Amino acid sequence: MGSLYRIGRAPTMPIARFNWAANNGRGRISVVWHECSSKPKTDRAGDKFPDCMDPGQHTDVYYASVWLRGGNTNKVRVNDNRIRDQFTPALDFDAKGNVLVTFYDRRDDRNNINYHLYKAWINQNGRPISRNRRVSSFASTPNSGWPRSNFIGDYHETWMIPLNSRDTWFSSWTGEYRDNADIFISTIRP
Repeated sequence: MGSLYRIGRAPTMPIARFNWAANNGRGRISVVWHECSSKPKTDRAGDKFPDCMDPGQHTDVYYASVWLRGGNTNKVRVNDNRIRDQFTPALDFDAKGNVLVTFYDRRDDRNNINYHLYKAWINQNGRPISRNRRVSSFASTPNSGWPRSNFIGDYHETWMIPLNSRDTWFSSWTGEYRDNADIFISTIRP
């Protein structure tokens, strides 16, 4: 995927983790990515390419996993909102094999421009444990012009560490607060 509405470059970069706790400790590889909801366009040369730049199209975040000894999950949509863009996901897992997926989400902006960081709490098969929840306390825009207009960066990261005997998640992400684009870190408890 090359572009999103009002973001000139938004490639889908699949993020994979070896989830050692999944499948009763036998492990599986978990992957998240975003893709366009519409059919690919055809360029002048007749080549098909995914593109989601039109306002009527949108992207969704997906999850799949593969067992190390065969078997896999089907592709599962992670975002529980089917309107506007959800994109650029990241993931990590806990000691039970459950997965926290974070992603940028435009559901709160009827113009499909500004985004928040959202989280999805799913089991190792991709089934929701709870509804998607907003993580960021402010909306960010790709229109700020830093480092250039219609660009927010290519990815963000999510990881879990036990802190005081409690699973604690962190997410580093790109946002804009009071006209200052920067990298932010959020602490998340599922």
